[in-house]
Amino acid sequence: QCASAETSRRDKIDVADDLRLGCRSYHALRDAVDAVGGWAAAILTEDGTPDDAIELDTWPCDDRARMQHVLLEHLRGETSRLEEKARETSRKLREARGASHAQADELVSNKLRKALAREADRIS
Repeated sequence: QCASAETSRRDKIDVADDLRLGCRSYHALRDAVDAVGGWAAAILTEDGTPDDAIELDTWPCDDRARMQHVLLEHLRGETSRLEEKARETSRKLREARGASHAQADELVSNKLRKALAREADRIS
């Protein structure tokens, strides 16, 4: 029974040592990541746009939330930009249709005028 208790005690000490080592490793890694710009450096590409293919699961919750916020804001901006582009394209298309309708009306009017002039010449 004493051997069993001693083994259990050693196992607990080993687990505690592993936890301390893990915490030190985590903090050392965290310090290294922070030294090169932290989560912002990891998510932003060279041109400053967020990398939407980044793996967020490996980041701590607080960093992950910030990263998700940056991605969301970027996507909102992209959506607004694309919506504005669609509105502009739609406006240009309406103008082009209007111009082509006006051109078609003018062409028909010119043809009608010429036809009437020919008919008037024929009659007179």
